[in-house]
Amino acid sequence: MTTLSFLAILPAALAVTGFVIYRFLGAQKESSRITSQIVEKLRADMPERSSQLENLPARQVSIELTRDHALRSTVGEKNFALLQLVLLQEHKRSLVVYGICAGLFLFGMGAFVYLQARPQPLIVDGWHLESVDSRAKGLAVDLDDLRLSWKAAGPQKDVTVVLENIQTGRRTEPLNVNSGTGSVVFEKDALTPLLTERQFKKNNRVRSVMTLPTGDVVSAEFPLHVGMRVMALPDPGEKSLTIAALIDNRLVQGYAFEGKALTWRRKAPVEPRTWGGPITAIKKFMIADFEDYDWPSLKMVYMGFDDLRTIRCEPVGL
Repeated sequence: MTTLSFLAILPAALAVTGFVIYRFLGAQKESSRITSQIVEKLRADMPERSSQLENLPARQVSIELTRDHALRSTVGEKNFALLQLVLLQEHKRSLVVYGICAGLFLFGMGAFVYLQARPQPLIVDGWHLESVDSRAKGLAVDLDDLRLSWKAAGPQKDVTVVLENIQTGRRTEPLNVNSGTGSVVFEKDALTPLLTERQFKKNNRVRSVMTLPTGDVVSAEFPLHVGMRVMALPDPGEKSLTIAALIDNRLVQGYAFEGKALTWRRKAPVEPRTWGGPITAIKKFMIADFEDYDWPSLKMVYMGFDDLRTIRCEPVGL
């Protein structure tokens, strides 16, 4: 049962509880007191009749007094009239209490039925944005395809989803998806409108916007981290190997790091050969025996101190 359903049925539960409390604990206090007085008087004047009335409810005592004139005379018209008046007042009070309880009960049951029968809204929350690439380890990095995920409750709807740069308002092209799928992937080439900040170790502030039939649902803010590529590019014409740090195919000027490229010789002795070391943005290595190496097997390793989740080593083999 949802919280709204519980709150809807609460008046009905209170009505039943109030009815029980009133009926069994407080409805007949005054009439019981007067009945006790009448029985006490009969014990003194008509002890043989007092035992007959002792355990009867007040209304039944009133009936007996109405039927038996002698009994009523013994009790006294004043006590009889008082008992009648109290019973009338209690009857009116009971009608009011029962009416209120019935109203609360009907209102609660009606509200509960309405909440159960009405169409449930689509509720979307639990947003999360991360790179598809496992090397990001849960971060969203602009070098990768991004997976946007969410949790949806209620009927499934066809919706559109975009990513939006919070500072500029620029958005990706909308993607059509069913809300029940729970996720959608934005290809890295579609992220270009979001990428205003281009400095390494910085990020762009983005959020998701899902358009529902009832309006837009906006997620919390996500940091979309600026990623850097460390590349090793062999050049057979120049017989060289270049290692460089790039963002958007531009050198990261002044960036100092350590990296090494590795490949194997084609002929015996088949052994690995490495090039690299301390590098500032870019470094070229001339290789006299260039043809002796298996360049398609080229590997690149970053050996710096920055967050590896935002760095992609990309050897470009021949």
